[in-house]
Amino acid sequence: MLWPSSRRTTASRPARAEAADLLASAETRLTRGTALDPSLQRRRARDTARTVTATVPSGPSGADMDQPCPMTSAQRCEEIVKALAGYHATVPDCYDEPLHEVIERVQRSGSLGKVDIGALYLWKRIPQGRWGLKLLMMPEAQVRGITAAAVQAARNEDLPTPDAAEAARKALSPLPGMRTGDALPSALILAAAPDRMAVYDRRARKGLALVCLPLRDGPGRYRRYIELVEQCRAELAEHGAGPHTAREVDLALYWLGGSSPSSPEQSPM
Repeated sequence: MLWPSSRRTTASRPARAEAADLLASAETRLTRGTALDPSLQRRRARDTARTVTATVPSGPSGADMDQPCPMTSAQRCEEIVKALAGYHATVPDCYDEPLHEVIERVQRSGSLGKVDIGALYLWKRIPQGRWGLKLLMMPEAQVRGITAAAVQAARNEDLPTPDAAEAARKALSPLPGMRTGDALPSALILAAAPDRMAVYDRRARKGLALVCLPLRDGPGRYRRYIELVEQCRAELAEHGAGPHTAREVDLALYWLGGSSPSSPEQSPM
């Protein structure tokens, strides 16, 4: 192992040490100048200590990202590396064949058409919405004009990756099904720039929460997602785990979030 094993089911050593320190200081404060019964003093001190230990997430199912998280960047890297290995050990390479075909088509054409979007829709396993009919009613040339602008934005090396991601996401917004939610738009953006971009979904977001990187909702969410993915990439390199693409990080986050190939996406959010 490159990093010491961590257990998210219990408080980290620093958190436990902080709690113990507070317990000791609370006992000291309570015994100074008071005539309280010793058992009552200890009870009050422990109540104070619980205030600290309660801020430590008890595990993946109970993590609350409004509270401090004890995970270090080294522990986060360990979780990501293990999750990526778990994904590759479980999911066959053929699962991504539709994605790879679309990537090749986009490389040749510089845009995505309705057939490409349909293939990515199948690959993402997103429940069909009313936008499907609206997209079919849109001329192919119009669809390709919109997606060509997104492809160009995603590939713009003059922009930092989060800026390019944001520009590509905005370029796709005129398309039906792309106005809200980031799951399907992010798949199109990945197909446009597979060496640079990453796919967003709810499980990847949950994976981020489990490694203490909360992601806010609201406008610009995909940009913020890519910023966090880039942070993970930088930390992995810093801690000697080697270079990782944004796509590899999103696969690890997806796996951490508890997904499996047999579990369909619940929504395009």
